[in-house]
Amino acid sequence: MQSTRLLNTVQRCSSASRINHLLRRCLTISNSTTKTNLNNSSLFLVNSNLPLCNTGRLLSLSRNDIIRIGQHLPIRYASSSSLPSHKKVPLPALSPTMETGVIRSWSKKEGEKIAEGDILAEIETDKATLGFESGDEGYLAKIIVPAGSKDVPVGKLCAIIVEKEEDIAAFKDYTGDSSETSIKKEPSEEKVTSSGKTAKKENESVKKDESISQKEQQTSSDDRITASPFARKLAEEKGIDLESIQGSGPNGRIIAEDVEKFIKEGGAKAKPEAKKVKDVQAIPSKAVKKDKETATRAGGYDEQQISELRAENARRVIESKTTIPHYYLSIDIQLDEILKLRQKFNDMLTPKSKDSKEKIRGISVNDFIIKAAALACKKRPETNSVWMDKSIRQYETVDINVAIATEAGILMTPIIYNADQKGVSTINKEISQLSEKANNGKLNDNELEVGTFTISNLGMYGITNFSAIIYPQQSAILAVGGIETKIVPATDSSKGFRQSTILNVTLAVDHRVVDGAIGAQWLQEFKQFLENPGSMIL
Repeated sequence: MQSTRLLNTVQRCSSASRINHLLRRCLTISNSTTKTNLNNSSLFLVNSNLPLCNTGRLLSLSRNDIIRIGQHLPIRYASSSSLPSHKKVPLPALSPTMETGVIRSWSKKEGEKIAEGDILAEIETDKATLGFESGDEGYLAKIIVPAGSKDVPVGKLCAIIVEKEEDIAAFKDYTGDSSETSIKKEPSEEKVTSSGKTAKKENESVKKDESISQKEQQTSSDDRITASPFARKLAEEKGIDLESIQGSGPNGRIIAEDVEKFIKEGGAKAKPEAKKVKDVQAIPSKAVKKDKETATRAGGYDEQQISELRAENARRVIESKTTIPHYYLSIDIQLDEILKLRQKFNDMLTPKSKDSKEKIRGISVNDFIIKAAALACKKRPETNSVWMDKSIRQYETVDINVAIATEAGILMTPIIYNADQKGVSTINKEISQLSEKANNGKLNDNELEVGTFTISNLGMYGITNFSAIIYPQQSAILAVGGIETKIVPATDSSKGFRQSTILNVTLAVDHRVVDGAIGAQWLQEFKQFLENPGSMIL
Protein backbone atom coordinates (compact mmCIF):
# COMPACT_ATOMS: atom_id res chain seq x y z
CA MET A 1 0.00 0.00 0.00
CA GLN A 2 2.82 2.37 0.86
CA SER A 3 4.59 1.56 -2.41
CA THR A 4 1.45 2.29 -4.41
CA ARG A 5 1.11 5.71 -2.76
CA LEU A 6 4.75 6.48 -3.48
CA LEU A 7 4.38 5.49 -7.11
CA ASN A 8 1.35 7.73 -7.50
CA THR A 9 3.43 10.58 -6.08
CA VAL A 10 6.26 9.82 -8.55
CA GLN A 11 3.94 10.45 -11.48
CA ARG A 12 3.35 14.03 -10.26
CA CYS A 13 7.01 14.90 -9.72
CA SER A 14 8.93 17.17 -12.07
CA SER A 15 12.33 16.95 -10.40
CA ALA A 16 14.60 14.06 -11.37
CA SER A 17 16.18 14.11 -7.91
CA ARG A 18 12.73 13.89 -6.33
CA ILE A 19 11.73 11.00 -8.59
CA ASN A 20 14.93 9.15 -7.76
CA HIS A 21 14.36 9.70 -4.05
CA LEU A 22 10.86 8.19 -4.20
CA LEU A 23 11.98 5.28 -6.38
CA ARG A 24 14.78 4.60 -3.92
CA ARG A 25 12.19 4.33 -1.13
CA CYS A 26 10.13 1.96 -3.27
CA LEU A 27 13.24 -0.16 -3.77
CA THR A 28 13.88 -0.22 -0.03
CA ILE A 29 10.32 -1.34 0.69
CA SER A 30 10.49 -4.00 -1.99
CA ASN A 31 13.73 -5.42 -0.61
CA SER A 32 12.36 -5.53 2.94
CA THR A 33 9.18 -7.47 2.19
CA THR A 34 7.98 -10.01 -0.35
CA LYS A 35 4.35 -8.92 -0.07
CA THR A 36 4.79 -5.61 -1.87
CA ASN A 37 2.84 -5.57 -5.12
CA LEU A 38 4.64 -3.25 -7.56
CA ASN A 39 3.00 -2.61 -10.88
CA ASN A 40 5.61 -3.27 -13.56
CA SER A 41 4.42 -0.27 -15.57
CA SER A 42 4.28 2.14 -12.64
CA LEU A 43 7.95 3.16 -12.67
CA PHE A 44 9.27 5.17 -15.58
CA LEU A 45 12.87 5.53 -16.73
CA VAL A 46 15.00 8.02 -14.86
CA ASN A 47 18.41 6.66 -15.77
CA SER A 48 18.60 3.09 -17.05
CA ASN A 49 22.16 2.32 -16.11
CA LEU A 50 22.49 -0.62 -13.73
CA PRO A 51 26.01 0.14 -12.44
CA LEU A 52 24.83 3.56 -11.28
CA CYS A 53 22.04 2.25 -9.08
CA ASN A 54 24.34 2.22 -6.05
CA THR A 55 25.19 5.91 -6.51
CA GLY A 56 21.60 7.11 -6.29
CA ARG A 57 20.41 6.74 -9.89
CA LEU A 58 17.56 4.28 -10.31
CA LEU A 59 15.98 2.25 -13.09
CA SER A 60 12.60 1.62 -14.55
CA LEU A 61 11.95 -1.35 -12.32
CA SER A 62 9.90 -4.48 -12.60
CA ARG A 63 9.67 -6.95 -9.74
CA ASN A 64 12.40 -9.09 -11.36
CA ASP A 65 14.57 -5.97 -11.85
CA ILE A 66 14.31 -5.14 -8.15
CA ILE A 67 15.33 -8.66 -7.15
CA ARG A 68 18.22 -8.54 -9.62
CA ILE A 69 19.38 -5.12 -8.38
CA GLY A 70 19.07 -6.31 -4.80
CA GLN A 71 21.81 -8.81 -5.56
CA HIS A 72 24.15 -5.91 -6.41
CA LEU A 73 23.38 -3.90 -3.27
CA PRO A 74 25.78 -3.92 -0.31
CA ILE A 75 25.52 -6.81 2.16
CA ARG A 76 23.62 -5.77 5.25
CA TYR A 77 26.28 -6.80 7.75
CA ALA A 78 30.05 -6.42 7.45
CA SER A 79 32.93 -7.94 9.35
CA SER A 80 36.70 -7.73 9.54
CA SER A 81 39.52 -9.68 11.09
CA SER A 82 39.29 -7.65 14.31
CA LEU A 83 35.56 -6.91 14.55
CA PRO A 84 32.54 -9.21 14.61
CA SER A 85 29.64 -9.04 12.16
CA HIS A 86 28.02 -5.61 12.28
CA LYS A 87 26.05 -3.04 10.30
CA LYS A 88 27.11 0.57 9.81
CA VAL A 89 24.23 3.06 10.11
CA PRO A 90 24.85 6.25 8.09
CA LEU A 91 22.76 9.41 8.32
CA PRO A 92 19.87 8.81 5.89
CA ALA A 93 18.46 11.30 3.38
CA LEU A 94 14.99 11.75 4.87
CA SER A 95 14.00 14.28 2.20
CA PRO A 96 15.07 14.73 -1.44
CA THR A 97 16.72 18.10 -0.75
CA MET A 98 18.45 17.07 2.48
CA GLU A 99 22.23 17.45 2.45
CA THR A 100 22.89 17.77 6.18
CA GLY A 101 20.88 17.11 9.31
CA VAL A 102 20.78 17.66 13.05
CA ILE A 103 20.61 14.65 15.37
CA ARG A 104 18.23 15.96 18.00
CA SER A 105 18.20 12.88 20.20
CA TRP A 106 18.85 9.14 20.24
CA SER A 107 15.77 7.10 21.13
CA LYS A 108 17.88 4.04 21.97
CA LYS A 109 20.89 3.72 24.25
CA GLU A 110 24.04 1.77 23.59
CA GLY A 111 23.46 -1.90 24.39
CA GLU A 112 19.67 -1.75 23.95
CA LYS A 113 17.88 -4.25 21.75
CA ILE A 114 16.39 -2.94 18.52
CA ALA A 115 13.42 -4.36 16.67
CA GLU A 116 12.69 -3.69 13.02
CA GLY A 117 10.71 -0.45 12.76
CA ASP A 118 11.92 0.98 16.10
CA ILE A 119 12.80 4.68 16.15
CA LEU A 120 16.58 5.01 16.45
CA ALA A 121 16.88 8.79 16.52
CA GLU A 122 15.05 12.07 16.00
CA ILE A 123 16.64 13.89 13.05
CA GLU A 124 15.93 17.47 12.03
CA THR A 125 15.95 17.86 8.26
CA ASP A 126 15.25 20.79 5.96
CA LYS A 127 11.53 19.87 6.17
CA ALA A 128 10.81 18.73 9.71
CA THR A 129 12.04 16.73 12.67
CA LEU A 130 11.50 13.11 11.70
CA GLY A 131 11.98 9.78 13.38
CA PHE A 132 14.66 7.57 11.81
CA GLU A 133 13.40 3.98 11.86
CA SER A 134 15.63 0.93 12.07
CA GLY A 135 15.31 -1.49 9.19
CA ASP A 136 17.03 -4.33 11.07
CA GLU A 137 16.87 -6.24 14.30
CA GLY A 138 19.85 -6.39 16.61
CA TYR A 139 21.60 -4.39 19.31
CA LEU A 140 22.83 -0.79 19.25
CA ALA A 141 26.52 -1.39 19.87
CA LYS A 142 27.94 2.10 19.42
CA ILE A 143 26.72 5.67 18.86
CA ILE A 144 29.34 7.46 16.75
CA VAL A 145 27.66 10.87 16.39
CA PRO A 146 26.22 12.12 19.72
CA ALA A 147 22.85 13.81 20.18
CA GLY A 148 22.85 17.52 19.46
CA SER A 149 25.34 17.28 16.60
CA LYS A 150 24.59 19.84 13.86
CA ASP A 151 25.36 19.93 10.14
CA VAL A 152 25.93 16.18 9.98
CA PRO A 153 26.35 15.35 6.27
CA VAL A 154 24.14 12.71 4.68
CA GLY A 155 25.98 9.40 4.59
CA LYS A 156 28.17 10.06 7.64
CA LEU A 157 28.53 7.04 9.93
CA CYS A 158 26.30 7.59 12.96
CA ALA A 159 25.98 4.24 14.73
CA ILE A 160 26.83 0.53 14.71
CA ILE A 161 24.30 -2.31 15.03
CA VAL A 162 25.30 -5.91 15.79
CA GLU A 163 23.33 -9.14 15.54
CA LYS A 164 24.45 -10.68 18.83
CA GLU A 165 24.44 -9.09 22.27
CA GLU A 166 27.86 -10.53 23.13
CA ASP A 167 29.39 -8.57 20.21
CA ILE A 168 28.58 -5.18 21.78
CA ALA A 169 31.77 -5.07 23.88
CA ALA A 170 33.95 -5.30 20.77
CA PHE A 171 32.82 -1.81 19.71
CA LYS A 172 33.41 -0.06 23.04
CA ASP A 173 36.29 2.04 21.66
CA TYR A 174 35.19 2.00 18.04
CA THR A 175 35.34 5.43 16.39
CA GLY A 176 34.64 4.53 12.78
CA ASP A 177 36.87 4.34 9.75
CA SER A 178 38.72 7.63 9.29
CA SER A 179 38.68 7.12 5.54
CA GLU A 180 34.90 7.20 5.41
CA THR A 181 33.40 10.17 3.66
CA SER A 182 29.86 11.33 3.25
CA ILE A 183 27.86 11.04 0.08
CA LYS A 184 28.13 14.77 -0.30
CA LYS A 185 31.93 14.61 -0.42
CA GLU A 186 32.31 11.71 -2.87
CA PRO A 187 33.08 13.88 -5.90
CA SER A 188 36.13 15.31 -4.09
CA GLU A 189 37.89 11.93 -3.91
CA GLU A 190 39.96 12.93 -6.91
CA LYS A 191 41.91 15.27 -4.61
CA VAL A 192 43.71 12.27 -3.14
CA THR A 193 46.09 10.99 -5.81
CA SER A 194 49.20 8.84 -5.72
CA SER A 195 51.45 11.68 -6.80
CA GLY A 196 49.75 14.25 -4.58
CA LYS A 197 49.87 16.86 -7.37
CA THR A 198 46.24 17.85 -6.96
CA ALA A 199 46.63 18.37 -3.21
CA LYS A 200 49.80 20.40 -3.76
CA LYS A 201 48.08 22.60 -6.31
CA GLU A 202 45.19 23.13 -3.94
CA ASN A 203 47.55 24.15 -1.10
CA GLU A 204 49.28 26.64 -3.38
CA SER A 205 45.92 28.11 -4.31
CA VAL A 206 44.97 28.46 -0.64
CA LYS A 207 48.28 30.17 0.17
CA LYS A 208 47.80 32.54 -2.74
CA ASP A 209 44.31 33.46 -1.58
CA GLU A 210 45.58 34.03 1.96
CA SER A 211 48.37 36.28 0.62
CA ILE A 212 45.90 38.34 -1.41
CA SER A 213 43.56 38.60 1.57
CA GLN A 214 46.38 39.74 3.85
CA LYS A 215 47.51 42.33 1.33
CA GLU A 216 43.98 43.67 1.02
CA GLN A 217 43.69 43.89 4.80
CA GLN A 218 47.03 45.70 5.06
CA THR A 219 45.95 48.36 2.56
CA SER A 220 42.46 48.73 3.97
CA SER A 221 43.61 51.35 6.50
CA ASP A 222 45.25 53.37 3.70
CA ASP A 223 42.04 53.19 1.66
CA ARG A 224 40.27 55.18 4.36
CA ILE A 225 42.62 58.14 3.81
CA THR A 226 41.41 60.72 1.29
CA ALA A 227 44.02 61.04 -1.46
CA SER A 228 44.15 61.47 -5.21
CA PRO A 229 44.92 58.38 -7.33
CA PHE A 230 48.23 59.85 -8.50
CA ALA A 231 49.24 60.67 -4.91
CA ARG A 232 48.50 57.08 -3.85
CA LYS A 233 50.56 55.67 -6.72
CA LEU A 234 53.47 57.99 -5.97
CA ALA A 235 53.39 57.14 -2.25
CA GLU A 236 53.32 53.42 -3.04
CA GLU A 237 56.34 53.69 -5.38
CA LYS A 238 58.36 55.65 -2.83
CA GLY A 239 57.24 53.55 0.12
CA ILE A 240 55.59 56.48 1.87
CA ASP A 241 53.01 56.07 4.63
CA LEU A 242 50.02 58.24 3.65
CA GLU A 243 49.03 58.61 7.29
CA SER A 244 52.21 60.64 7.85
CA ILE A 245 51.35 63.24 5.18
CA GLN A 246 49.29 66.36 5.81
CA GLY A 247 46.95 66.98 2.89
CA SER A 248 46.59 70.45 1.40
CA GLY A 249 43.71 69.69 -0.93
CA PRO A 250 39.97 70.23 -0.34
CA ASN A 251 38.82 68.77 3.00
CA GLY A 252 42.41 67.69 3.77
CA ARG A 253 42.75 65.59 0.57
CA ILE A 254 46.33 64.47 -0.12
CA ILE A 255 47.55 65.46 -3.58
CA ALA A 256 50.75 64.62 -5.48
CA GLU A 257 52.47 67.89 -4.43
CA ASP A 258 52.02 66.91 -0.77
CA VAL A 259 53.81 63.60 -1.37
CA GLU A 260 56.69 65.25 -3.27
CA LYS A 261 57.09 67.88 -0.57
CA PHE A 262 57.12 65.16 2.09
CA ILE A 263 59.91 63.33 0.23
CA LYS A 264 62.01 66.50 -0.19
CA GLU A 265 61.75 67.17 3.53
CA GLY A 266 63.13 63.71 4.25
CA GLY A 267 59.89 62.14 5.32
CA ALA A 268 59.84 58.72 6.96
CA LYS A 269 59.38 55.56 4.95
CA ALA A 270 56.32 53.37 5.07
CA LYS A 271 55.40 51.86 8.41
CA PRO A 272 57.19 48.59 9.28
CA GLU A 273 55.45 45.26 8.67
CA ALA A 274 54.91 44.78 12.38
CA LYS A 275 53.04 48.08 12.56
CA LYS A 276 50.95 47.07 9.52
CA VAL A 277 49.98 43.81 11.14
CA LYS A 278 49.09 45.66 14.33
CA ASP A 279 46.89 48.08 12.39
CA VAL A 280 45.26 45.22 10.50
CA GLN A 281 44.46 43.51 13.78
CA ALA A 282 43.05 46.76 15.11
CA ILE A 283 40.51 47.03 12.29
CA PRO A 284 38.25 44.13 13.33
CA SER A 285 38.61 45.09 16.99
CA LYS A 286 37.32 48.56 16.17
CA ALA A 287 34.39 47.03 14.32
CA VAL A 288 33.63 44.80 17.29
CA LYS A 289 33.82 47.79 19.62
CA LYS A 290 31.44 49.70 17.35
CA ASP A 291 28.98 46.77 17.34
CA LYS A 292 29.08 46.66 21.13
CA GLU A 293 28.45 50.40 21.35
CA THR A 294 25.50 50.06 18.94
CA ALA A 295 24.13 47.11 20.94
CA THR A 296 24.39 49.12 24.15
CA ARG A 297 22.47 52.03 22.66
CA ALA A 298 19.83 49.66 21.25
CA GLY A 299 19.45 47.79 24.54
CA GLY A 300 21.34 44.66 23.47
CA TYR A 301 20.35 41.82 21.17
CA ASP A 302 20.21 38.05 21.01
CA GLU A 303 21.29 36.00 17.98
CA GLN A 304 19.80 32.55 17.46
CA GLN A 305 20.96 29.86 15.07
CA ILE A 306 18.32 29.04 12.47
CA SER A 307 17.05 25.48 12.11
CA GLU A 308 17.35 23.40 8.95
CA LEU A 309 13.60 23.77 8.43
CA ARG A 310 13.60 27.56 8.68
CA ALA A 311 16.57 27.77 6.32
CA GLU A 312 14.74 25.62 3.78
CA ASN A 313 11.57 27.72 4.12
CA ALA A 314 13.64 30.85 3.52
CA ARG A 315 15.17 29.33 0.40
CA ARG A 316 11.75 28.39 -0.96
CA VAL A 317 10.10 31.78 -0.47
CA ILE A 318 13.09 33.51 -2.09
CA GLU A 319 12.88 31.11 -5.02
CA SER A 320 9.14 31.70 -5.32
CA LYS A 321 9.19 35.52 -5.18
CA THR A 322 12.12 35.78 -7.60
CA THR A 323 10.94 33.25 -10.21
CA ILE A 324 7.11 33.25 -10.09
CA PRO A 325 5.17 36.29 -11.43
CA HIS A 326 2.47 36.67 -8.77
CA TYR A 327 -0.84 38.48 -9.16
CA TYR A 328 -3.63 38.71 -6.59
CA LEU A 329 -7.44 38.54 -6.66
CA SER A 330 -9.71 39.18 -3.63
CA ILE A 331 -13.39 38.49 -3.03
CA ASP A 332 -15.94 38.67 -0.17
CA ILE A 333 -18.02 35.57 0.59
CA GLN A 334 -21.21 35.34 2.68
CA LEU A 335 -20.99 32.42 5.15
CA ASP A 336 -24.52 32.43 6.58
CA GLU A 337 -25.54 29.14 4.94
CA ILE A 338 -22.24 27.44 5.77
CA LEU A 339 -22.54 28.41 9.44
CA LYS A 340 -26.06 26.92 9.60
CA LEU A 341 -24.89 23.69 7.95
CA ARG A 342 -21.85 23.55 10.24
CA GLN A 343 -24.10 23.77 13.31
CA LYS A 344 -26.27 20.90 12.03
CA PHE A 345 -23.23 18.70 11.36
CA ASN A 346 -21.75 19.36 14.80
CA ASP A 347 -25.08 18.54 16.46
CA MET A 348 -25.12 15.24 14.58
CA LEU A 349 -21.56 14.40 15.62
CA THR A 350 -22.03 15.29 19.29
CA PRO A 351 -22.42 12.15 21.46
CA LYS A 352 -26.03 11.48 22.46
CA SER A 353 -25.11 10.36 25.98
CA LYS A 354 -24.16 13.11 28.46
CA ASP A 355 -21.87 10.66 30.25
CA SER A 356 -19.86 9.96 27.12
CA LYS A 357 -16.16 10.71 27.56
CA GLU A 358 -15.55 10.76 23.83
CA LYS A 359 -14.16 14.08 22.70
CA ILE A 360 -15.43 15.33 19.34
CA ARG A 361 -13.55 18.12 17.55
CA GLY A 362 -16.26 20.19 15.91
CA ILE A 363 -16.19 20.77 12.18
CA SER A 364 -14.73 24.20 11.44
CA VAL A 365 -15.27 26.71 8.66
CA ASN A 366 -11.72 25.90 7.53
CA ASP A 367 -12.79 22.31 6.74
CA PHE A 368 -15.48 23.64 4.39
CA ILE A 369 -12.92 26.00 2.84
CA ILE A 370 -10.57 23.09 2.06
CA LYS A 371 -13.40 21.09 0.51
CA ALA A 372 -14.68 24.04 -1.55
CA ALA A 373 -11.15 24.91 -2.76
CA ALA A 374 -10.57 21.31 -3.88
CA LEU A 375 -13.86 21.25 -5.83
CA ALA A 376 -13.07 24.63 -7.41
CA CYS A 377 -9.73 23.20 -8.58
CA LYS A 378 -11.63 20.38 -10.29
CA LYS A 379 -13.90 22.95 -11.97
CA ARG A 380 -10.97 25.14 -13.06
CA PRO A 381 -8.07 22.64 -13.40
CA GLU A 382 -5.72 25.36 -14.67
CA THR A 383 -5.16 26.34 -11.03
CA ASN A 384 -4.26 22.72 -10.25
CA SER A 385 -1.23 22.86 -12.53
CA VAL A 386 2.45 23.76 -12.51
CA TRP A 387 4.79 25.56 -14.90
CA MET A 388 7.38 23.18 -16.43
CA ASP A 389 9.36 25.74 -18.51
CA LYS A 390 8.41 24.17 -21.86
CA SER A 391 5.04 22.75 -20.83
CA ILE A 392 2.29 23.05 -18.22
CA ARG A 393 1.59 19.94 -16.14
CA GLN A 394 -2.04 19.60 -15.05
CA TYR A 395 -2.71 17.22 -12.15
CA GLU A 396 -5.65 14.83 -12.05
CA THR A 397 -5.91 14.70 -8.25
CA VAL A 398 -6.25 17.65 -5.87
CA ASP A 399 -3.79 17.35 -2.98
CA ILE A 400 -3.95 20.40 -0.73
CA ASN A 401 -1.18 21.65 1.56
CA VAL A 402 -2.55 23.40 4.65
CA ALA A 403 -0.25 25.93 6.35
CA ILE A 404 0.01 25.30 10.11
CA ALA A 405 1.88 27.56 12.54
CA THR A 406 3.30 25.24 15.19
CA GLU A 407 3.74 26.06 18.88
CA ALA A 408 7.49 26.18 18.26
CA GLY A 409 6.97 29.07 15.83
CA ILE A 410 7.76 27.04 12.70
CA LEU A 411 5.51 27.05 9.65
CA MET A 412 4.57 23.57 8.39
CA THR A 413 2.48 22.65 5.34
CA PRO A 414 1.21 19.05 5.72
CA ILE A 415 -0.85 17.57 2.89
CA ILE A 416 -4.45 16.39 2.52
CA TYR A 417 -4.46 13.85 -0.31
CA ASN A 418 -7.45 13.69 -2.70
CA ALA A 419 -9.26 16.48 -0.84
CA ASP A 420 -11.93 16.71 -3.54
CA GLN A 421 -13.00 13.11 -2.84
CA LYS A 422 -13.30 13.44 0.96
CA GLY A 423 -16.13 14.68 3.16
CA VAL A 424 -15.68 17.58 5.58
CA SER A 425 -15.77 15.16 8.53
CA THR A 426 -12.81 13.20 7.12
CA ILE A 427 -10.94 16.41 6.32
CA ASN A 428 -11.59 17.64 9.86
CA LYS A 429 -10.18 14.44 11.33
CA GLU A 430 -7.05 14.49 9.16
CA ILE A 431 -6.35 18.17 9.89
CA SER A 432 -6.64 17.49 13.62
CA GLN A 433 -4.15 14.63 13.41
CA LEU A 434 -1.71 16.59 11.23
CA SER A 435 -1.83 19.61 13.55
CA GLU A 436 -1.02 17.44 16.55
CA LYS A 437 1.87 15.76 14.73
CA ALA A 438 3.19 19.12 13.52
CA ASN A 439 3.28 20.54 17.06
CA ASN A 440 5.04 17.41 18.32
CA GLY A 441 7.47 17.31 15.38
CA LYS A 442 6.20 13.87 14.34
CA LEU A 443 5.18 14.52 10.73
CA ASN A 444 6.60 11.91 8.37
CA ASP A 445 7.88 12.39 4.84
CA ASN A 446 4.59 11.35 3.19
CA GLU A 447 2.69 13.98 5.17
CA LEU A 448 5.08 16.73 4.04
CA GLU A 449 4.87 16.07 0.29
CA VAL A 450 4.33 18.98 -2.09
CA GLY A 451 0.65 19.06 -3.08
CA THR A 452 -1.05 20.77 -6.00
CA PHE A 453 -2.62 23.73 -4.13
CA THR A 454 -2.04 25.48 -0.78
CA ILE A 455 -4.33 27.19 1.76
CA SER A 456 -3.07 29.59 4.43
CA ASN A 457 -5.54 30.79 7.07
CA LEU A 458 -4.67 33.70 9.39
CA GLY A 459 -8.25 34.63 10.25
CA MET A 460 -7.92 33.28 13.79
CA TYR A 461 -5.32 36.01 14.48
CA GLY A 462 -7.73 38.82 13.58
CA ILE A 463 -6.27 39.38 10.11
CA THR A 464 -9.03 40.46 7.72
CA ASN A 465 -7.04 39.99 4.49
CA PHE A 466 -3.49 39.34 3.31
CA SER A 467 -1.50 38.11 0.31
CA ALA A 468 0.44 34.85 0.48
CA ILE A 469 3.50 33.61 -1.43
CA ILE A 470 2.93 30.77 -3.88
CA TYR A 471 4.55 27.50 -2.86
CA PRO A 472 7.26 26.33 -5.32
CA GLN A 473 6.04 23.64 -7.75
CA GLN A 474 2.49 25.02 -7.52
CA SER A 475 0.56 27.75 -9.31
CA ALA A 476 -1.80 29.15 -6.68
CA ILE A 477 -2.30 29.69 -2.96
CA LEU A 478 -5.43 30.88 -1.15
CA ALA A 479 -5.02 33.37 1.71
CA VAL A 480 -7.99 33.21 4.11
CA GLY A 481 -8.73 36.20 6.34
CA GLY A 482 -10.99 36.62 9.33
CA ILE A 483 -14.80 36.61 9.53
CA GLU A 484 -16.63 39.94 9.93
CA THR A 485 -20.26 40.95 10.36
CA LYS A 486 -21.34 43.47 7.74
CA ILE A 487 -24.52 45.08 6.40
CA VAL A 488 -25.37 43.81 2.92
CA PRO A 489 -28.26 44.62 0.53
CA ALA A 490 -31.25 42.23 0.82
CA THR A 491 -34.18 42.38 -1.61
CA ASP A 492 -36.17 39.89 0.50
CA SER A 493 -36.04 42.15 3.56
CA SER A 494 -38.50 44.97 4.25
CA LYS A 495 -35.57 47.12 5.35
CA GLY A 496 -33.70 46.46 2.12
CA PHE A 497 -30.62 45.23 4.00
CA ARG A 498 -29.55 42.62 6.54
CA GLN A 499 -26.57 41.55 8.60
CA SER A 500 -24.31 38.91 7.10
CA THR A 501 -21.15 37.06 8.12
CA ILE A 502 -18.48 37.91 5.54
CA LEU A 503 -15.20 36.14 4.78
CA ASN A 504 -12.48 37.80 2.71
CA VAL A 505 -10.09 35.59 0.71
CA THR A 506 -7.21 36.47 -1.62
CA LEU A 507 -5.98 34.15 -4.35
CA ALA A 508 -2.31 34.48 -5.38
CA VAL A 509 -1.72 33.04 -8.85
CA ASP A 510 1.22 32.30 -11.16
CA HIS A 511 0.53 34.41 -14.25
CA ARG A 512 2.56 32.04 -16.45
CA VAL A 513 -0.01 29.30 -15.87
CA VAL A 514 -3.28 31.03 -14.97
CA ASP A 515 -4.62 34.12 -16.73
CA GLY A 516 -6.55 36.74 -14.79
CA ALA A 517 -9.94 35.65 -16.11
CA ILE A 518 -9.33 32.03 -15.10
CA GLY A 519 -8.28 33.13 -11.61
CA ALA A 520 -11.48 35.18 -11.29
CA GLN A 521 -13.56 32.21 -12.46
CA TRP A 522 -11.91 30.00 -9.83
CA LEU A 523 -12.94 32.48 -7.12
CA GLN A 524 -16.49 32.53 -8.48
CA GLU A 525 -16.68 28.72 -8.27
CA PHE A 526 -15.22 28.81 -4.74
CA LYS A 527 -17.73 31.48 -3.68
CA GLN A 528 -20.61 29.46 -5.18
CA PHE A 529 -19.69 26.35 -3.16
CA LEU A 530 -19.50 28.24 0.14
CA GLU A 531 -22.58 30.39 -0.32
CA ASN A 532 -24.62 27.42 -1.59
CA PRO A 533 -23.13 24.43 0.31
CA GLY A 534 -25.66 22.03 -1.19
CA SER A 535 -23.85 22.41 -4.53
CA MET A 536 -20.82 20.59 -3.06
CA ILE A 537 -22.67 17.27 -3.25
CA LEU A 538 -24.02 17.70 -6.80
